[in-house]
Amino acid sequence: MLVACAEAPRYGYEIATWLAAEGLVTGTVSPGRLYETLAALDRAGAVVATSELSDKGPSRRRYHLTKTGEQRLHAWTVSLERSGVVLARLLARATAFEATRDEPPVTGQADIDQHEGGEIMPCQCNCGSRHAAHAETAEATPVASAVPARSVEERLDTIESLLETLATR
Repeated sequence: MLVACAEAPRYGYEIATWLAAEGLVTGTVSPGRLYETLAALDRAGAVVATSELSDKGPSRRRYHLTKTGEQRLHAWTVSLERSGVVLARLLARATAFEATRDEPPVTGQADIDQHEGGEIMPCQCNCGSRHAAHAETAEATPVASAVPARSVEERLDTIESLLETLATR
């Protein structure tokens, strides 16, 4: 929300649309949660709301980032950059490991169960059963969703690009 308000002062609906467009929420944004968070940011001095008349109904509140909000956003950005470097290193190591394997990537708990020495391993999602035993039934609860397969080269290109971006900051 701070980034959305930093880019341009926005109405609550515009912020909700921005969050969805950036892929930061799944489904629709709860208006109650949105305005609750904006009110908390306002109380903390990170944003300030101004009322504007609307020709389509009641007045609307446009949220602007304050100096305090800029400071919070900067601190958050620094923290994300540090996390990004750590995550990029871990992703590079995981990708390097994956490149040495002959097996296809594991996409769900049932696959993990089958890869554990051929045994049926106890379920890890606490559903009270064994995934390999009921993976094809409606009772199956996948632990990890399938991730589109990407080549090792594509992953390394992404990692290198991320590291270059972070290094220039």
